[in-house]
Amino acid sequence: MSAKASIRIVELLERARIEGDWTHVSQYAEQLPREYSVLKFVSLGECLLEGQQNGKISYNSLHLAKDYINKALNTKNDREGQYYKEAMLLQAKTCYIQGKFQDCLDILDKVDMESLRKDVLTFKLATLAE
Repeated sequence: MSAKASIRIVELLERARIEGDWTHVSQYAEQLPREYSVLKFVSLGECLLEGQQNGKISYNSLHLAKDYINKALNTKNDREGQYYKEAMLLQAKTCYIQGKFQDCLDILDKVDMESLRKDVLTFKLATLAE
């Protein structure tokens, strides 16, 4: 896959994530090349956590989401530092869902929320400008 095609899939994926279009998120994530593996795993984990109806999540979906999130956290790729932070936030969310509140707080203490906020805001503004 060409670099230009990869960038286009990333853009489509990010737009679908912002809009909460979980059907397309999983489709785009599966098309990502290997160098975007952290983004792929974060997106698939988020899709399972956020895409549930009525706010209820099954045990199997939660377990699969945790697997994707752990894969994202165990993938070493400096190009995707923002997605690593997002994976940590999703991991904190899974701890919260499971009632492991202290684990959730411990994870949140490790995340630099201010830099994450700036990254997300910059991306959203760039997406809106298109």
